[in-house]
Amino acid sequence: MKDKLSYVHLRLTISLLKITGGILGVWYRFVKTKKPKPLIIFPHAQPGSDGYLRRFEEYFPFFKKDNNDFVVASVTTDKEEFTAFSSGNFAINNFTRKCLIKRFQQVIGARKYQVAFIQRGLFLYYYDDSSAFLEKLLSKLAGRVIVDYWDAVWFRNETLVKNTIKFTTTVTVVNDFLYQYFSALHPHVKIFPIGVNTNRYFIKQNYEINNSIRFFYTGQPSNVDAFLRIIAPVLKIIGQNHNYVLQIVSKARISISDVNIEYFDFDLDSFFKLAAQSDIGLFAVENNDYSKGKMAMKVLDYMACGLPVVATPCGLSPYTENMKNILTANNEKEWVEKLNYLIENKNERERIGRQAQKCITDFHSLEGSYVLFKEIVYSV
Repeated sequence: MKDKLSYVHLRLTISLLKITGGILGVWYRFVKTKKPKPLIIFPHAQPGSDGYLRRFEEYFPFFKKDNNDFVVASVTTDKEEFTAFSSGNFAINNFTRKCLIKRFQQVIGARKYQVAFIQRGLFLYYYDDSSAFLEKLLSKLAGRVIVDYWDAVWFRNETLVKNTIKFTTTVTVVNDFLYQYFSALHPHVKIFPIGVNTNRYFIKQNYEINNSIRFFYTGQPSNVDAFLRIIAPVLKIIGQNHNYVLQIVSKARISISDVNIEYFDFDLDSFFKLAAQSDIGLFAVENNDYSKGKMAMKVLDYMACGLPVVATPCGLSPYTENMKNILTANNEKEWVEKLNYLIENKNERERIGRQAQKCITDFHSLEGSYVLFKEIVYSV
């Protein structure tokens, strides 16, 4: 019963805020507000998460160095979000309602800002309302509104996504697949690639294979399960002619007969060193639109270490090129061919690895990405 009541409370809050927002939208249309402040950021990923770090936090020192004033309108923390969503529907509904009220207040405050940069959407948690009323209100208050996507979020609620971008001046995306999708819906779409802090990485120096091949993968337990369903048959074939070990950094502990797997817990101090000491990075996912719309962050990590990578061509950097700085595989036959190609060619492992690292340096450096961020935010 309390779950239902908390949901009704949430729905009533949404309805009340929609009415209030409509009234305020009309009111502020006739009230001119000075906009002395340049930038307000509305993150979807909250402080403490990897998404928050990579998309926003690592740019903060650059903004401060340039004396660019900004404010980040967070509504919670990654830890608080995890606790709420691990505590049942009652906690989730109350948590969502509180976040919504706080975000509504932040939107009202955005009337003093020249530019509002939204990650994904203003309502953190998808709900059964597709009106994008917060974005509509924001478009009447802030000077310019930019929305940023690095996932195929329309699979959750396409109507909400389409309504959201109606109220934006610019849409930014991280890869070509997202660019093509949003370009059909909005006249101003720009690629804004993920910035990579290369100072965090160990760079691979030795491309010799000693004793057995060390394949490398990292992912959440659910991703590990999906990855192994694709890659296990491939490795069984590889294992007929080569000794290997599949090193997986994850909380998962899935074992498969005839597949040699070694698991490691994630540790920031050792993760990049372990990656750089491996021989070949692997990224295998189902080849579908959902995967194409995601950003394969782990592939950026592999490439930044100078690790040669074989990957499903989904969610990759728009600057990757098959056989130049990465090897792509679409089916079991191609996976076996590409892996054998790298295993048997030390010079090619090194060439692909060096080109992969160069791709990150040339197109994903924090410095270069920050310059592009400024151009997107401050261009008129």
